[in-house]
Amino acid sequence: MAWVSDEAVGHEGWDAAVFSGGRVSVGSGGGGALVRRDGPDGLDDTGAPEVVSGHAAIGWRSMCECGWRGPLWRRASSPEEHDRAARLVWVEVDQYGDASEDIRDAMRAEWSEHLPPARLAAVGREARAVEVAQARLTGAVHAAREAGHSWADIGEAVGITRQSAHERWAKPLVPDRAFGLGDRVRLLVTQHVSYTDDDLADEGEDAQVRFTVRSGTVCRIVKVREYPTPFPYVVLTDDDREFGIAEHDIERVAQGT
Repeated sequence: MAWVSDEAVGHEGWDAAVFSGGRVSVGSGGGGALVRRDGPDGLDDTGAPEVVSGHAAIGWRSMCECGWRGPLWRRASSPEEHDRAARLVWVEVDQYGDASEDIRDAMRAEWSEHLPPARLAAVGREARAVEVAQARLTGAVHAAREAGHSWADIGEAVGITRQSAHERWAKPLVPDRAFGLGDRVRLLVTQHVSYTDDDLADEGEDAQVRFTVRSGTVCRIVKVREYPTPFPYVVLTDDDREFGIAEHDIERVAQGT
């Protein structure tokens, strides 16, 4: 089960079963635990996760997509060895390797403690919102310029002078991008996407659309923005979900043709 916080974006956690060889569970399926190798640089997202029997779990720990790792709860070999104070616990595991409910609760509490304080999380959340809004405004300004509107027109729309508009947005276009149109790229960070659907808004319905795309997902670049913006690429998943993304959050899988 994934843990999320409405206050702390970028902190999705889960209770992971730990296996030999530095492997941890990232889910369940195929009649067992789905595991990936965990290292200093985070989870190895290469290829599909391995399916192993949960009975082989050697312990459990809480994990977070931000890279934080909780301390290990070791699995005792018998009920007589159980010593919760020493983080040595006896659990009758099933094929998926899940910990007992009380240990899962303890791990979630540990994960919650690592989250930034609510007020700081709010500052970070609002800062990201401003960054996104600024990027959208920049895009709208460049689109207006391409459509033939003057700096005076743009300044009037924004509520500033022509000179201020020119000084703010008359920057040279970005000459080079690391990735190109049509490139297949892999997400390095889980993306929590939120946008307003104008069609739903016109119908008087809840217009806020939200979805999550996991790290490791392969997408195709369908648009490259040729102006300064924190989200220079628009990518499309294989199940037709489209969103903007930062350059440092992706890596190339295959070059576009």
